[in-house]
Amino acid sequence: LVIPGDKITLSGFTGAVGNNQSGIVVSRTAAKIVLVTATALVDDAAGEAVTVTTNTLAIRPGSTRRSYSILRNFTDLLEAAKPFHIIPGVEFNTLGLTFALDANVTATFAALGRDYDTAGTAPSGSTYTDAGVICPFTSHTGTLRENGTAISIVTEGSLTLENGLAPRFVMFSDMMNEPMIGRSNLSGSITAYFENATLLDKFLNETASTLEFVVEVGGWRY
Repeated sequence: LVIPGDKITLSGFTGAVGNNQSGIVVSRTAAKIVLVTATALVDDAAGEAVTVTTNTLAIRPGSTRRSYSILRNFTDLLEAAKPFHIIPGVEFNTLGLTFALDANVTATFAALGRDYDTAGTAPSGSTYTDAGVICPFTSHTGTLRENGTAISIVTEGSLTLENGLAPRFVMFSDMMNEPMIGRSNLSGSITAYFENATLLDKFLNETASTLEFVVEVGGWRY
């Protein structure tokens, strides 16, 4: 199901080849999808085999709860010092992304865990690997689009996704029950140079828009 905010790619046009491009869905009905594209779409003769590929950008909360056990190993400690720390029943609650000038892209996570244990050896059947060495994402390579159009006056941006989880503590126990589920909320902000009133008017008029951040490093895109 395509909804406003999704990104779709059109291909297969042989007459109006300029229609072979990507766009952001603004509205959708049973008979029509309205897109924001880099160049305007034009009418084309019927009969072509056109393919529509959906690259979902909208955040859709799922209905399946997932929890994890996090295992941490302090390799410089002896077994008697209990180097293995286990946190069971972890559910991730928030994700924050920050894009800044001449800096790495930073991400922060917040989670709720049911308990915290220490041990001299790893739990039976557990596996873990050493931390990898990778290049960080930076603000030097990538693209930024506002309402489907590249924008080059932004100096900082941030996105925060909140799952709305809340802890449920009970009497006479130091362990938490399964967290309560609230409403998911995605918020963000940008800082931009003031060159005209376009962005300010959108803010004052509460005009809906879209933001698309793409960062790249070593062939990876996010």
